[in-house]
Amino acid sequence: METINHGSGTLETIFAERSFNFDMLSITRAMLGIATLIFIAWLFSVDRKAISWNTVIKSLIIQVVIAFLVMFVTPVQDFFNFFGSCFVAVLGWTKAGSEFLFGAFVDTGKFGYIFAFQILPTIIFFSAFTSLLFYFGILQKIVWLFAWLMSRLIKLSGAESLSTVANIFVGMNEAPLVVKPYISKMSRSELMLVMTAGMSTMAGGVLAAYIGMLGNGIPELEIQFARHLLTASVMAAPGAVVISKILVPQTMKTEQNAEISKDKLGANVLEAISIGTIDGLKLAGNVAAMLLVFYALIAGGNNIISWLGSFRLMSALSFCIAVAGGCMAYWIVFLRKNRSSQIKFIRIKPSQIKYCAISFGVMSLLFTFVAMFYPSGDSINSTVSNFTDGRHTELSLQLILGYVFAPVIWLTGVAMQDVPLVGQLLGQKIILTEFVGYSELSNMLASNVFTETKSAIMATYVLCGFANFASVGIEIGGIGSIAPNQRATLSIFGMRALLGGTLAALISATIVGMMM
Repeated sequence: METINHGSGTLETIFAERSFNFDMLSITRAMLGIATLIFIAWLFSVDRKAISWNTVIKSLIIQVVIAFLVMFVTPVQDFFNFFGSCFVAVLGWTKAGSEFLFGAFVDTGKFGYIFAFQILPTIIFFSAFTSLLFYFGILQKIVWLFAWLMSRLIKLSGAESLSTVANIFVGMNEAPLVVKPYISKMSRSELMLVMTAGMSTMAGGVLAAYIGMLGNGIPELEIQFARHLLTASVMAAPGAVVISKILVPQTMKTEQNAEISKDKLGANVLEAISIGTIDGLKLAGNVAAMLLVFYALIAGGNNIISWLGSFRLMSALSFCIAVAGGCMAYWIVFLRKNRSSQIKFIRIKPSQIKYCAISFGVMSLLFTFVAMFYPSGDSINSTVSNFTDGRHTELSLQLILGYVFAPVIWLTGVAMQDVPLVGQLLGQKIILTEFVGYSELSNMLASNVFTETKSAIMATYVLCGFANFASVGIEIGGIGSIAPNQRATLSIFGMRALLGGTLAALISATIVGMMM
């Protein structure tokens, strides 16, 4: 991982760079990317005329300013590096507990990097540590300060500001607890921001886990990845505002002031630690089970897809056309028998239905014959290998996801050669989970597959947040249990929140990529 090249520099030297890389092509591409991502949000808006572009632009400017400060202003870099070093130090504390339980298995020099021993204990400890900070009121004060600034700069309501900022430090189910008394009374726009912020940001426990995964036990790299992961989570807060206020604009008057809920995790320090530890154990168990199942499903899916890739390309295309023709013939006959009104929609006269069905049926038989007996041509796997210059030797789920999400990743400014790799990571994050995405990114870094280090760093921003299909159900269930009267709204906005979290992460990646 230390040998990834970016021009003449290694990963460490790129992290140390502070000069602005003024590349007009890169900046133009990034501006196009941001405009396109905002346009996508606009297309899915529930009320386009009510969008407050003043709020959107202010939030976007805050994202840009945060990125600029972290990338080029030394005191701010030092501040984030300090917090990154704190995370790394706490990772060292976790290692002490892990060594007591697992002994020499924690030693990567002897047994290599074992996920269960290196990462899962981190999740448990950070959950307990966060509960302790919450019990003493430390996190609440930090959250209140940032929320006060955000509500004044962007004119958000007090409750949605508190919840949005809380997501930077705690999980998407814990953050709403900070404003528990207000959720049942929130407007649709406020609720949308609460959901989108939950999808966009990262909790402290998993943040520490990602630092350990990407740093791979190298303290210097852990600190630098910690800085970028922290920046990604902080940038995601105003990013969530940008997207959510386009998707569901605020049309009602809101309350500017709000107080953090006084609920504490436990009656005393020991109970707070116990509750945090148990919650962390549940989370670690869920992560372990989730990764086991999803990686197994990926392996199984790749075996099936690879087997399909062994067929000759012309035969496969012919078979697909044959199936499509057969389906069309069946559909037309079905319409005729049921005298469906859809006949008018496809503009076929009743007298012509018979001939159309026969035509599609003949086409299906013809291409079935071609698929079975066409004697020559390369297999799909061979075509894939030639097309990717040997980077992929066969058809796979990762390859498909990479090219499906390639257009939007190109807009963020990722190097052309690395676009399929980052597209693959985005696809795994959305369809599976961000944990799978970061785990795969860790493997990519260790294998040195990126052409440019810039792509690897931007990938950490692309993967930021909990925007995946599983999180939709988690948010509806978690926030719905706090405010049952909002369940209908939560269900309606679930998929929009997933879209919002994804777009917010992509905007952050685009802004950072523009400055590298």
